[in-house]
Amino acid sequence: MHPERTPGGDLSSRGYKPQPGERSMTKEQWRAQQQNERLLQRQQRSQTRITPGSFPLEEEQAISNTLSHIDAGTRPTGPTRRKWGTNFRNNRGDLPGVPGAGGYKEYRVAPAPGTSGAGPRRIVTNTAGDEVYYTWTHYGDSGDPAFVRIR
Repeated sequence: MHPERTPGGDLSSRGYKPQPGERSMTKEQWRAQQQNERLLQRQQRSQTRITPGSFPLEEEQAISNTLSHIDAGTRPTGPTRRKWGTNFRNNRGDLPGVPGAGGYKEYRVAPAPGTSGAGPRRIVTNTAGDEVYYTWTHYGDSGDPAFVRIR
């Protein structure tokens, strides 16, 4: 058996003494720290706020139309009606809150001309507040950012 792999065979048992201010952590602690840092970075990117007029005209109109239906409590006709207002769990933690805890509703935005199917555009609203987020990358699947805040 290797001395590095013996139970309790950490660096201090082999004479290593950490320098003042140096912290040691297990591989699991390091992975958890890295995951938390990535999560925080994604959430910070989702806090980027985009103002009206920042998108191309066709996309701006599609967003505005979707927001009008959300505000009025109505459903659109056509393909955007499917899965209208379904729960969004935020499993990847791109939005504020505990990943996977939910608290959001998802709405399809009309796809760009020439796009087959529903396309990547979505609006996600926070059910506990007034935050509204938009993605044109289908939650970051096709690039960053995963979300931008539009309200």
